[in-house]
Amino acid sequence: MNSGVPKILLFAFLLVGYARGFSQGMTEADNPAKEKSGFINEYMFALNRTDVQDVKTKNLTGFGFGLYHRQQVGSRAGSALSGCCKRLDLILGVEYNRTNQLQYDSAGSSVNEYTVGLANIDFPLGLRFNLGLHDRLGMFLEGGFFVNWMIAIKDSRGSFYSGKPDGYAFFPGPYTGLGLVYVAGSSKIIVKTDYKWSPYTLYHFGEEYADNKYVRIVIALAR
Repeated sequence: MNSGVPKILLFAFLLVGYARGFSQGMTEADNPAKEKSGFINEYMFALNRTDVQDVKTKNLTGFGFGLYHRQQVGSRAGSALSGCCKRLDLILGVEYNRTNQLQYDSAGSSVNEYTVGLANIDFPLGLRFNLGLHDRLGMFLEGGFFVNWMIAIKDSRGSFYSGKPDGYAFFPGPYTGLGLVYVAGSSKIIVKTDYKWSPYTLYHFGEEYADNKYVRIVIALAR
């Protein structure tokens, strides 16, 4: 683990703490009668499918889970955004995503297969635009960016891999998706699909061979 990890973690904790204080301040000062749902108000589980277009790679399925804070952008009373942005939600969270790949390595006339598992911690920051279809059923578009931290690489051969420029590193990447939300009492059930691209290129003893791109099918519970 490189020396920049403690600084990045400290920054992440400060960012989450600031967002929590800002959110609670808005809720208590501007909407005192509104029921508090807590800072963490969305929970998700995902199936991840690697999307690497490479003749030496077969895409496999992984999994993920995450915790989020969802805040309506125009929720502050008297805000200039309150009239035009009530369909927008700010999404801030932390995720664990595991992706898997099957790699082919040719040596002479023989071809060897081995699996590579990538473990990621992601810090997403995005916007969700809500489209009302029915009083209980809605559709939304979502997009934004995330900071990706590759925390582990597991190779069935036991080989060593590193990222660019050196060691395990942090990289920003985009994501985009769409989904449906169903209101069930005081909770919401969310089903969505999104695409994440982490510009983290893997190297095997200096030879570039794979990127970390994947599609997710997500089921989430929101309050």
